Amino acid sequence: MKTRLVIVGAVAALVLALGAGVGFGEDQPAEPEPMSEQEMWAKMAELATPAEMHTDVLARMVGSWTAKGKIFTAMGEMPITGKSENTWILGDRFVQVDYEGPFMGGMFHGMGYIGFDNLSQKFEQTWIMTMATSMDIMTGTWDAETKTLTWLGKAAMPNGVVYAKRTTAEFVSENEFVSKSYASGPDGKEQQEMELTYTRVEEAAE
Repeated sequence: MKTRLVIVGAVAALVLALGAGVGFGEDQPAEPEPMSEQEMWAKMAELATPAEMHTDVLARMVGSWTAKGKIFTAMGEMPITGKSENTWILGDRFVQVDYEGPFMGGMFHGMGYIGFDNLSQKFEQTWIMTMATSMDIMTGTWDAETKTLTWLGKAAMPNGVVYAKRTTAEFVSENEFVSKSYASGPDGKEQQEMELTYTRVEEAAE
């Protein structure tokens, strides 16, 4: 009975999403074509199946990585290093990111979940870390020509001021990608916050 209620709830959520576009951006039609329950189940199965953006783009992130780069501050550049374990979860639908590294005399730990929504046709990311009790939520797009993911979102400073954020991940090769983070000031101009180069850790031969 509990399983049936969960499934019915999921279908109801999908009906609401398809009918009103709630939570899936502003590109959804105001009055979509009506769907029968059978069509709804078929559509649900289709949307739940990993597609090209999963196998071609998200797959590039999976693996063990070392990270080396710098943070840009008013006092100058601060070097940083770390490592990241990125693994598939839930049947290759999402990538779990587990990053840690030394920072300002302590250890920084952050975790993220990255996916591609087949309905909205956008990448989605959530990020939590030991330096905050808030969650960062960003949406992204893929540029196949430059092999770059671009993420857009918002964050808050300790004084409560909310600012726009942009992060890019350029895949130089299958064994290296470069992540850059930018923040927009009150004047709307971007300033680079961070740059990290990720290098794949080669698996030891058995």
